[in-house]
Amino acid sequence: MSHIVVVIHLLTIFYSAWTVQARNAFRAGGINANLGRYAYGFTWATFVCFFLAMILFCCGGAAKKKDHTDDDMPREEREKTGFFARNKTTNQDNVGGVGVKDDYS
Repeated sequence: MSHIVVVIHLLTIFYSAWTVQARNAFRAGGINANLGRYAYGFTWATFVCFFLAMILFCCGGAAKKKDHTDDDMPREEREKTGFFARNKTTNQDNVGGVGVKDDYS
């Protein structure tokens, strides 16, 4: 993730330098040229957002999760406690592995 932020930062710097050089070249040729404030604001805001996302992503990954190895829970219960964990289904309602209920009322 940090490589993406570095690349976006370099591209933002090059974009800024390129547009300033183009403005100066147009002005030297007698053509009126201005730099767009909103374009620069959008470009630098994009970089700041990516940078903040990287910082928050790294902080979230570095945060210590609760370790369940010391608990008295069985292993099956510990596996269900993950952030994206799903409850495992049982085959109690399955008839012959089909999984169709007998009564729909």
